[in-house]
Amino acid sequence: MRGLPFSVTKAEIQAFFQGIPLTEDKVHIGLLPDGRRSGEAFVDFSTPDLVRLGLTKDRAVLGTRYIELFTASTDEALRAIQAGVM
Repeated sequence: MRGLPFSVTKAEIQAFFQGIPLTEDKVHIGLLPDGRRSGEAFVDFSTPDLVRLGLTKDRAVLGTRYIELFTASTDEALRAIQAGVM
């Protein structure tokens, strides 16, 4: 996810994907080196069908911002998390 409000919470991201089963532990909000939020997040959907359903929210609005959605591999997400940016 890209374009998130800097104040976004995991609960708000879950609400953005309303109707798609998504637990808080599957939402990883990006951080900058100084600890502030980056405006990006990774969301781990449990099946390819849920990924496709989630992608239908591309360019939908969260707060006052439209959100861009992209697919990412598990390796890409894990690298971001291990680098401390998630």
